Amino acid sequence: MVNIVLLLFIISNSTVRELGNKGIEISFTMDKLDRQDYSFSEAVWLNNEGEPNLPSLLYKIGIPQDSDVEITIIENREDIIKNVAIEPVIYPGIYEPPFPEAVEIHGDVYKENRYFPQNLIEISKPAYFRDIYTVEVKLNPIQYNPVSKELRILKNVKINIRFKGEPRIKPITDKSFEEIYKRTIVNYEQCKKWRREPKRDSRNPFALGVWFKIEVDEEGIYRIGYDEIVDAGLDPGQFDPKTMKIYTAAFDLLPKDVVAPFEDSLIEIPVYVEGEDDYSFDEDDYLIFYGYPGSHFTPDSEVAWFENGYARDNAYWFTFGGDYGERMEMVDASWNGGTPDTLVNEILHIEEDISNPTRSGINWYWLDISPGDGPSGSGSINVEHLKANGNAKIAISIFTLHTGEFLYQFSLGGQIYFSDTLYLVKHDSWPPHYLTGDAVVLTDSSELTIDIIRPSGTTGQLTAYLNCIDMQYERLTDMNQPFHAFYKEQVEYSIKCTNVGSTPFVLDITDIGKPKMFYNYTIDNNSMMLSNSSDTFQLLYFSKLSLAKPANLISTNPGNLRAQSEGCEYLVIVHKDFYNAIMPLVDYRRREYTTKVVTVGDVFNDFSFGKYDPLAIKHFLYYTTNNWTTIPKFIFLVGDATYDYKNNLGKENPPNFVPMYEDGTMLTGNPGIPPWQNSIYEGEYVNFGGGEAMVLGRITVRTTQEVRDFIDKLITYETQNIDGMWNKRIILAGDDEYAKGWGEGIEHCSSCEAIIQHIPDSLYDLAKIYMVSYPPFTYPTTKPNAKKAFVRDLNKGGYAGVYYGHGNTHQLAHEGLFYDTSIPKIKNGRRYFFYYFGSCTVGRFDDSDYECIGEQLVRMKGGAIGTMAETAGSYSGTNRIIGNTLFNLLTTTDLTMGECFNIAKQGEYLLIGEPATKMR
Repeated sequence: MVNIVLLLFIISNSTVRELGNKGIEISFTMDKLDRQDYSFSEAVWLNNEGEPNLPSLLYKIGIPQDSDVEITIIENREDIIKNVAIEPVIYPGIYEPPFPEAVEIHGDVYKENRYFPQNLIEISKPAYFRDIYTVEVKLNPIQYNPVSKELRILKNVKINIRFKGEPRIKPITDKSFEEIYKRTIVNYEQCKKWRREPKRDSRNPFALGVWFKIEVDEEGIYRIGYDEIVDAGLDPGQFDPKTMKIYTAAFDLLPKDVVAPFEDSLIEIPVYVEGEDDYSFDEDDYLIFYGYPGSHFTPDSEVAWFENGYARDNAYWFTFGGDYGERMEMVDASWNGGTPDTLVNEILHIEEDISNPTRSGINWYWLDISPGDGPSGSGSINVEHLKANGNAKIAISIFTLHTGEFLYQFSLGGQIYFSDTLYLVKHDSWPPHYLTGDAVVLTDSSELTIDIIRPSGTTGQLTAYLNCIDMQYERLTDMNQPFHAFYKEQVEYSIKCTNVGSTPFVLDITDIGKPKMFYNYTIDNNSMMLSNSSDTFQLLYFSKLSLAKPANLISTNPGNLRAQSEGCEYLVIVHKDFYNAIMPLVDYRRREYTTKVVTVGDVFNDFSFGKYDPLAIKHFLYYTTNNWTTIPKFIFLVGDATYDYKNNLGKENPPNFVPMYEDGTMLTGNPGIPPWQNSIYEGEYVNFGGGEAMVLGRITVRTTQEVRDFIDKLITYETQNIDGMWNKRIILAGDDEYAKGWGEGIEHCSSCEAIIQHIPDSLYDLAKIYMVSYPPFTYPTTKPNAKKAFVRDLNKGGYAGVYYGHGNTHQLAHEGLFYDTSIPKIKNGRRYFFYYFGSCTVGRFDDSDYECIGEQLVRMKGGAIGTMAETAGSYSGTNRIIGNTLFNLLTTTDLTMGECFNIAKQGEYLLIGEPATKMR
């Protein structure tokens, strides 16, 4: 068998020929196959970890506006090589303890008897790359069948890409992205005048009136009374209470797709206003509205639960003036005299987010109930079910990170209500398993115990996490606490409630955004009787005025970002704590660019309507492309972030200033290299479908002093006379290629050597720290001399540097080339360098346990002027291509640091630094 890991050298040739305005023709030839290396000059590596390690060709093609393409293969000549082993993609990361005993590097695709990739040509969905409509065509010249062990080599192919539409010639009004277009769109000269027509959006729900935000953190009725109005600085005598209104967003979370239509609006919530009929808001008058938090029930034909991974609070808006506000529909609930029920079906959702084992994504679990490889696993929690007095149906939600057969046994108050031996398949991401059983509950709370027991004579690992508990139970209609009544069939009913007080509220919240209010019920001796009917499904909410929560009216001035604007070239999005501190840098940049500064709070108010939603940043930036005269080129985020959006870890001062974007619900994986299914992607904010359409950078500051320190560093770097031999140095650091479980030859060091071919070496001095040159040479070990040499070269300063090899947020190389704890040893004064880390997760700044190396080098007074690093796993072949492109741009062009990054980047790489920085 021919063992091909990285053993093919392909001399390739790819040409693109324009066919007028009708299309293009791409020809690719592979003249010689030499089993020495596995690369070719235009190769990109796009496969995921565990998939065959094969290169592809990727062409970004400009096409006529809002059209599509049709691809025809004109020529295709191929060879088949048999008896070949192609190894999978392996990310050069460093696991955190506990270290897995064995890592399966082959993905499920290795079990499939087919060629991978399955298609010779793959086509992306067309989308705008800033102003040019593009499509990405991926050509897979090498395909592999892992079962038959056959390698299909494409020797020659010619494809015709026909445009389905006619281009519209538009003047180039925004020239700021031309250098990036030229280097990324293969037919730039053909399509450079096929420009996008902005889609103006004049909607601004905040255009008129005075607005106050209300943050709601739990379900209930909320009260705006005379005191709340006065505390907000308003004179109740200056407006008609009939014009009082409450609004909220029409959506729970913003969609990732900013182009497709969605309900981007506020909706008015019907309210009840006591005493409005005299057109005067007096001291005894009040407004009542039903509010719910970020995570909440979603009644439909069933009662489901919506879990918001980003925010605990929901946002509502209070305003007044103009038209009369919407009022709750009144439903006659007069008692029919029949025998009323004193029990109703209550619903509960109980969930606590305690731990996120991969420290990534938005999925957290409550309790670890894992047997592991032992005989059993268990856990107990106290469940409150107020005024329970009868039957209950309890659904236990569990994630299982392995497949296997176990006995699942649940007890409530010491009584087993569920016991079954089940073969459960692996559910390590949403949705979980739901195991439902019936019990009897007669108290206000019970201890729920979960036992998972290994059947006799079986083996196998099981990691299991409790996610949540959903419960329906019979409840006494005591109104000392709010409660629900749930009906799921067509039925007429009568209800008697006790401890009603003077002013009960019964709301039909079947349509959660349009609650209706029952009236005309009978109150007698602190009890209330009512009758009504359910038409197949109904959810009621019972409360009373004394339980209503006073609404805190937060004076806000929303809507300014949704107004038409001249725009800017350089846009700063900053947390309000750093607004004043960042202004000296904005003033400095104003010498060259038009600038604007907005707070992330204003972005939330205007584009997620007050909700904490990271994608509000993306929607805002997309809005600027359609409604600002000048579209921002540089986007600078100022503030640290964490994946723990809701502060589930309970930190006193969580660094959640300007959020990073994460999604995904995968719980399997080592936090050293988070699972690729959990996207950790800063570029999401500026990727509107066709690629990152703005040049994005961030500094992860936590204090105003750190802001000032960075500004001093940047202005010194660009303006002071600090040149010397130091900024002619290129620092090349390569891992020693050996890690637990595999060896990689001299791949990382050869990647460093490859960079030399892409820079004018006569202008630069090279400093090399190749760990293969430092003893000892067996694993496991440390290499203190290599560590000292790396620190020594960083302290000498440099124009730029690269590290290729294994890594994670806080460590470079298994042998310890550099740690986060080494940061204080960096004393390079004003000899600031730009550093590229071709490794895994070195730029993962939103981790909760570590400050990543990439951010610390920028945040310190000395160190780096900027770093480019991954937030997730990466592949060494991809890292090498990025590095070659990056260093060619850094050393042969006058592009800014951010532009070089934007052109070179792939995957989830980010720029920690200021994107408009001019390289010295």
